[in-house]
Amino acid sequence: MNSTTIEVDWHDLSFHPVANLFPLIDGPEFDELVSDIATNGQFEPIWLNSTDNTIIDGRNRYRACLAAGVVPAFRRWDGSGSLVQFVLSLNLHRRHLTSSQRATAAVESLPMLEAEAKERQGARTDLNPTLGKNLPNVDDTPDDRKATAQAAKLFGTNRSYVAKAKNLKEGDPELFEAVQKGKTTIQKAHDQYKRESVEKRKRTEIEHAEQWPDWLIVGDFRTAGMSVPDNSIDLIFTDPPYDKEASQLYGDLAEFALRVLKPGGVLIAYSGQMHLPDIYHGMGLHLEYMWTCAIGHSGGSTTFRKWRLDNLWKPLLMYGKAPIVPWWQFFSDWTTGGKEKTTHPWQQSQAEAEHFIAALSPVNGIVCDPFVGGGTTLAAAKRLGRRYIGFEIAAAAASAARERVEGATYGAN
Repeated sequence: MNSTTIEVDWHDLSFHPVANLFPLIDGPEFDELVSDIATNGQFEPIWLNSTDNTIIDGRNRYRACLAAGVVPAFRRWDGSGSLVQFVLSLNLHRRHLTSSQRATAAVESLPMLEAEAKERQGARTDLNPTLGKNLPNVDDTPDDRKATAQAAKLFGTNRSYVAKAKNLKEGDPELFEAVQKGKTTIQKAHDQYKRESVEKRKRTEIEHAEQWPDWLIVGDFRTAGMSVPDNSIDLIFTDPPYDKEASQLYGDLAEFALRVLKPGGVLIAYSGQMHLPDIYHGMGLHLEYMWTCAIGHSGGSTTFRKWRLDNLWKPLLMYGKAPIVPWWQFFSDWTTGGKEKTTHPWQQSQAEAEHFIAALSPVNGIVCDPFVGGGTTLAAAKRLGRRYIGFEIAAAAASAARERVEGATYGAN
């Protein structure tokens, strides 16, 4: 760790973003630090970036020196290796941080780790043998789950805590800050966040209830879906999120389907391949597995570096509510459609929806989509002469879907 003690105009220095990974101290703890530095001097240096005079470590010492009237002592990082790893090594052994606090620091580090990974991707490490060696087992694939796991490992906490801290930072910054400062734990804060989110969704559902047609409900299907009568739906065709954290939604979806599907009714849900074991397990707790259908990718493939393969298809999971007595004609378990992203970034092809809706629901039957998104399922159902109902948690997406479905032709098939 090469560095030099330097002199610098210290009166008005700014903090590098990496310095904000760890919480500032205040109140009696800060007053104690000011008193100690005033009496005994500054023992630990304040670290500056290699390319400018921004502080990368030592915000509390810098503030205390200013308050105590002591000239701060600085050292400069030499710029080798990872800045995040360097600051991390200075702090984790020096600070008494809980696993929850480490998780919030890990979340704050994610954009910086991503930026460093991109730099390493464009650099020749054979010309600089130290470059990239500070980060253990780095996988530069742009994958949120891998980034979360990497950050958890670096900061000495678990991936679940980091994922929950990320949710807090995005959904409730005040609770995230409380965890940062050690005022509560990740688990307590996340439980509170979930309770408050459920209450907020319920209030939103009540507020929007009279603003939308009866076939489109703004809200979470797990709560707003209680309005759907038991044994009333012929087919559920839907596209839930695919990430690991959302995989439990498939179990909730199957539980919802068990109640609202008519006996013999079918649920078909898009899925990615990465978390199929968890999804199969969660859905199988409630419904009978029937088949895994396939959607062929149009216009190319998706590369998975981990297994060195090019993915050319997407699963459609087919489950039924017993007793299942096929009344439908033979149909293909494979279809494909073009790319359609006109109303939603995750929109699927309407031709794909029509293929399965036409095969597995009777004319004038009821088709349900608990994840409306861009409205593809409802527009397809309308065009095929089916009745339809859907749920969408985001009001903006619901508004776009409503406009699309209202403009669709009814019973054109």
